[in-house]
Amino acid sequence: MQRINNFPLALTCIFLASCGKKAAEPIAYPPRPVIVQTIAAPSGTETRTFSGVTKAAGGTTLGFEVAGRIISVPAQEGQLYQKGDILAQLDVSNYEADLRKAEAEALNANEELKRTQQLFESSNSSRTQFDSAIAAQRSAAASLTVARKKVADGTLLMPYDGVIQEVIADEQNVVAAGNEVVRIQGGGNMEATIAVPAEVIAAVSVGMPATVEVGKLTPKPLPATVKKTSPQASQNATYKVTLSLSDVPAGVRGGMDAEAGIVFPNPLGETVRAESAAVVSESGGAPFVWTISPTSGGQGTVSKRMVKIGKLSTEGTLEILDGLSPGEIVVTRGVHHLSEGAVVTITESTN
Repeated sequence: MQRINNFPLALTCIFLASCGKKAAEPIAYPPRPVIVQTIAAPSGTETRTFSGVTKAAGGTTLGFEVAGRIISVPAQEGQLYQKGDILAQLDVSNYEADLRKAEAEALNANEELKRTQQLFESSNSSRTQFDSAIAAQRSAAASLTVARKKVADGTLLMPYDGVIQEVIADEQNVVAAGNEVVRIQGGGNMEATIAVPAEVIAAVSVGMPATVEVGKLTPKPLPATVKKTSPQASQNATYKVTLSLSDVPAGVRGGMDAEAGIVFPNPLGETVRAESAAVVSESGGAPFVWTISPTSGGQGTVSKRMVKIGKLSTEGTLEILDGLSPGEIVVTRGVHHLSEGAVVTITESTN
């Protein structure tokens, strides 16, 4: 009986001991890291980038005016040549044979004209015979001129002082008349040619501002303007646009890869825009964003803000027709793990 009577006393002691302990405190989670965007003031323009290649203004490509086999190419890339210097030579043995034949025919035609003229003046030849001799002499003279030109055209000469940018054909190549053999670098300002897609070519006009970058050779973008546009599309459905460059560093040469930026009117107009990732739309609910009120130490508290959205741009930004103002900060990464009043740490910020 004594053990039974002591049992309630033991329970009482255990209860009193447990009541003396403190209640467990809630777990304090660290601020959630987020990436944010500062809403920029609306702009009436946007810049699009296009790939291209540099070239020297005034450059040209040379080729033979007659067909033949190349037997010599003295031209070397990067070398300066004077006007009249030989750049390449064809095998002109066939043309020289034609020239000798033309010279003989021209000599015979001259002699025949002299003989017919003497006969005509002594009334021993008709006017018709004399006119025929004159025509034959002129035809032979013209054929001689053509034969001489073909032989001369077998030598490709430098048309003006300049630098050879590229040697396209090699010795023993058989080329047709007009085939490219050498390319001369122009002595004028540098240009860049870019390919612009059909959907925006109508917005490109001569005189539009642009910028061009040529890798590490241009620490900052070079000023440029649109010089001309091609009226006809290329095989890949793009249009060739030529840009005139300014303040070009000495190391920039023709044939280098370039990236150009052209300023277009903003198709969305002057509206506030936010990254599409910043806009949250709950199931069946209106779109909203999480705005941040910065505190200190790179932290801040978030608050839900309802917004009215418009069109999505090609760069992935959304029109914000109502609900945001320039200068406000919105969360762009981590938006699905936030709650009203939550404290966050800003790890990265974009405009």
